[in-house]
Amino acid sequence: MGIYKQAYYLSKSEIKLDIEPIIFKLKPYIVCIITQTAVENQFMDSLAEILVRSGCRSMHALGPDASEWDDMLDDTVLYLNDYNRLTDDQKIMTTFSLKQNLSRFIYDSIYTLNYSDLVFSNIVFFDFSEPSKYKEVLQELEFLEIPLNIFRAIAEALDSRF
Repeated sequence: MGIYKQAYYLSKSEIKLDIEPIIFKLKPYIVCIITQTAVENQFMDSLAEILVRSGCRSMHALGPDASEWDDMLDDTVLYLNDYNRLTDDQKIMTTFSLKQNLSRFIYDSIYTLNYSDLVFSNIVFFDFSEPSKYKEVLQELEFLEIPLNIFRAIAEALDSRF
């Protein structure tokens, strides 16, 4: 079921700013950001820039600061394109939910885009919550028949594919 071949998961401790070369190989991809704790603005800004530059086409955020993630990505897209009118391939769809159920959030994030012209192979989860939501994400993706990989394995898997 679905158009996704792989899902990748990063816990808070694994989310570093040196992921761009790896995540670039996943494009075009969707990002789901799960938050419970505040993330420093400078880090959010840097990660948003990495996502825009590396082929993120849709970002969905869940949690108390989800609207900040939504705004940050929108602002970054405009900034990196010199506030010019965007072409379709420069646009990134962003959505957020402050209190949605995690299961419904994942389903909506994945299947919202089934009705667009875009085709995605990968979905990347950034989990800033403590404790992590790994088990819940894994359970939901198993139900949707989408394989989940721990991000550390991405580099090895991608190096063998390219």
